[in-house]
Amino acid sequence: RGKESGRKMEKTLQDAVHDMVRTSIYLAIAGSITTGIYFLGRICYQQISRYMMSTITIHNSDQSYEWVMKWLSETKLEKSQLRQLEVKLERGRVWKRKVEYDKDRPVVNYFPGPGVHTTYHNKHKIFVWHRVGQTIAVGLDKQPRKMETLTLGCYGDATDILKSIIEEAVDSYVNQDRDKTNIYQIHERGQWWDKCLSKVPRPSSSLIMDKDLLPELVRDVEEFLDRSDWYNNCGVPYRRGYLLYGPPGNGKTSFVQVLAAKVGLKICLLNLSGQN
Repeated sequence: RGKESGRKMEKTLQDAVHDMVRTSIYLAIAGSITTGIYFLGRICYQQISRYMMSTITIHNSDQSYEWVMKWLSETKLEKSQLRQLEVKLERGRVWKRKVEYDKDRPVVNYFPGPGVHTTYHNKHKIFVWHRVGQTIAVGLDKQPRKMETLTLGCYGDATDILKSIIEEAVDSYVNQDRDKTNIYQIHERGQWWDKCLSKVPRPSSSLIMDKDLLPELVRDVEEFLDRSDWYNNCGVPYRRGYLLYGPPGNGKTSFVQVLAAKVGLKICLLNLSGQN
């Protein structure tokens, strides 16, 4: 009886082991099939998307990235079609914040958050993919920056629809400051110029000065701007400078603002004693 009981137990253990092996094999096969179906479906989706959808991708390293994001937030959020949002406070540069933002409420901007969104443009359904990647070191001083991409897509061969979104976003950005005097300052790391302020053009009537001086300088600037070919043909550096001097408060900065408004030029601020 003892031997028979031992053989039965051994057989039971063997059957259990065989069942476990078979179950493991079945699970492995099922997992392989599921994985294969997943990757096959993904490949099919990519191919279908490639031939049935048009897309445009913008990286956050490009200036148009912020313009399109702001355009989406200002035009599409009104219809509550973008549901995952992120918040960015617009508080300006340090020098401007010290002057204006101590008492003013900061502007709150809502942008499409990471993920997939849908919206409509000219009756076309638009897909918005906002992807956030790794943080890498960029620039000469290796500052950390999170890499992001914004992809716009729609069904069919409709790149013109997507291009119109980009163009509309750029026009919206440009037109909001078209009739203003735009002021730039050197980036804090000295790598590029940042627009820090847009002002209503200052009228010449706000200046107290010799009435013939401003028209004379405006004519001189306009003549210089029209003679770039002459400078290039003669091999002369195409630049012109004016030295304004006097004690603080006598109107040097005001004169520059009026002159820039008259000839339609931007103002760039550069502190020659600054660290950058």
